[in-house]
Amino acid sequence: MSRTRNAAAALAALLGGAGVVPAATRPNIVIIMTDDMGFSDLGCYGSEIETPNLDGLARRGLRFTQFYNTARCCPTRASLLTGLYAHQAGMVGMTTDEGPDRPGYRGRLNERCVTIAEVLGPAGYRTIQTGKWHVGEKQPGWPPQRGFERCYGCPGGGGFYFRPSAFIRPRRVIRGNEVLYSPEKDPPEGWYATDAYTDEGIVYVKEAVEQGKPFFWYLAYNAPHYPLKAKPEDIAKYRGRYKVGWDAVRRRRHERLVEQGIIDSTWPLSPRPKAIPAWDTLTEGQRDTQDLRMATYAAMIDCVDQNVGKIVRELTKLGVYENTLILFLHDNGGCEAGGPLGTNRGKGICGTVDSEAYYGECWANVSDAPFRLYKKWIHEGGIATPLIAHWPEGIGAHMGGRLVTGPAHLIDLMATCVDVSGADYPETHKGHTILPMEGQSLRPAFNGGAPDADRPLFFEHMGNRGVRQGKWKLVSVSGGRWELYDMEADRTELNNLSGEFPDRVREMAGRYDSWAARCDVNKPGRERRLVDAPATDRVEIRAPGQLLRTHGTPNRHAYKALPDELKELPSVTVTRGSYKQPGAGFRFMISTRATVTIAVHSRGRCVLPDGWKKTGMVLSWSDGESDTVYVKQFDAGTVEIPEHGGRSGSMYGVPHIAFVSGQNVSITSVAK
Repeated sequence: MSRTRNAAAALAALLGGAGVVPAATRPNIVIIMTDDMGFSDLGCYGSEIETPNLDGLARRGLRFTQFYNTARCCPTRASLLTGLYAHQAGMVGMTTDEGPDRPGYRGRLNERCVTIAEVLGPAGYRTIQTGKWHVGEKQPGWPPQRGFERCYGCPGGGGFYFRPSAFIRPRRVIRGNEVLYSPEKDPPEGWYATDAYTDEGIVYVKEAVEQGKPFFWYLAYNAPHYPLKAKPEDIAKYRGRYKVGWDAVRRRRHERLVEQGIIDSTWPLSPRPKAIPAWDTLTEGQRDTQDLRMATYAAMIDCVDQNVGKIVRELTKLGVYENTLILFLHDNGGCEAGGPLGTNRGKGICGTVDSEAYYGECWANVSDAPFRLYKKWIHEGGIATPLIAHWPEGIGAHMGGRLVTGPAHLIDLMATCVDVSGADYPETHKGHTILPMEGQSLRPAFNGGAPDADRPLFFEHMGNRGVRQGKWKLVSVSGGRWELYDMEADRTELNNLSGEFPDRVREMAGRYDSWAARCDVNKPGRERRLVDAPATDRVEIRAPGQLLRTHGTPNRHAYKALPDELKELPSVTVTRGSYKQPGAGFRFMISTRATVTIAVHSRGRCVLPDGWKKTGMVLSWSDGESDTVYVKQFDAGTVEIPEHGGRSGSMYGVPHIAFVSGQNVSITSVAK
């Protein structure tokens, strides 16, 4: 017997079925997910971007206002597909396999979980996957090995649109187990990923309908993940709209969200981060560049909506639209990659095949309006996503356009699919014991019910962590203290109540710790390190003007440019024996209150150390290319700044120099 037998299956048994809902009543299921989109990037969630097809689904269906993802590509996909927390499925650490002693960080879906396809397939569903996979880049971790009978897409991450050879990392397009396109073999002229993933999926849907099978289609677009690339006609549609500036666009989005009832009028818009300049300080040329970047981003979303319209039309032609459950969501919040003002490292103009443009923190802050922070964080800007649910035969007509305001989570999608399909969730699969589902079906909400607001929902990624229960949210940046927010009064997380309610903090933190222990979070060796001088990390206190070089690589990582005044200050250098390791953190002592200025050299396309921003470090200077400076004042005592994330062999390693400025300040290392 299965561990979970839902109401739909029980009804089928009463009608004489063998635990499966009769074919005539089983709905088709389409889950559509976009990549790196913010909470307010859809028209029906406050945006100026034109998304009439998605808006139409929302108008006739439901919008969830407090639905959560897991803040990053791989963990979100793992949780969506399995109904488990990503750690339980082995996929929270992206695609690096950290070994059997760290089961939450295996870089692929493990054998303790099943995918929705592996559950619905035995119930008679045709299982289809198109688009971005990113939960197993190598065989045997591709979609066909995880229950999908038809697949067409990219086993790895997203990022390319016109041709794989134009992307900064190797990417392939597969059909089944066959590699169709790669950096060595591009698709034909006119191929565009968003369109291709839709068109191929429609072919598979038609096949299923012709064979009289219900279908489950998981469609994961890589749009609008960087680099920004779109069709010229779509870009032209938005060109000039963003010359009003990010502040004006963000304010208007907040106003629309309030008008739509999604955001309470008492929740203020979070302030613009200090690293983002006011729009009126930009030159005319800079404004035009910024307008083009955001127009390209909007064009990519517009193209997604066009394809959703194509899907709706095809389902209608096939006569299956009324009994198809469509769910639409994002994998994480907007992505601030590219620095405060974004960048274009490619040879072409933003949006073209040979460009490599990022819209940056300035526009990610707009995408995530009204919230703060971004992809990877557990604050609302990182984990809050729209969820549109549309199913004419399964959502009451009186519910059209309603808002579902209770908190819900990705873990609920497996439970929902099992519920509406009448499938059995297994106790074992291919000889392996399967973990029970963590989520709850959303089906009651389809007819006026509400998600269970009192159940705790948990989050962790890269040391960022959180718990949501009822109106309370406990959240922390990596290495930081717990913050407590009343989400009924302050969903934009501007009033930290941890000092006023210490007992609640302790209670919720205890629940988090219990969950973390149960779900393989931060197994031994996974903790963030603060460097005290182990064999491969050295803290060196340098005299003013001493040569700036780190990582033990004598002809690499020299700074191209730094403000001259920094060279006259004493400094602390954290060195690590190998470039192919994550960047080390700081721990040293200062004798009096001082200003600590950290210089970062971003080799190539390095991701800047988010951990430093999380400790309150403020971007104060950049050469616009590779060298960056962060600054913060510290009181006398120990200065602790965490390492930033990275993985062996990647482009995440950077040198670290901390300059210290204070009257008669002395610097000492902290003994281990």
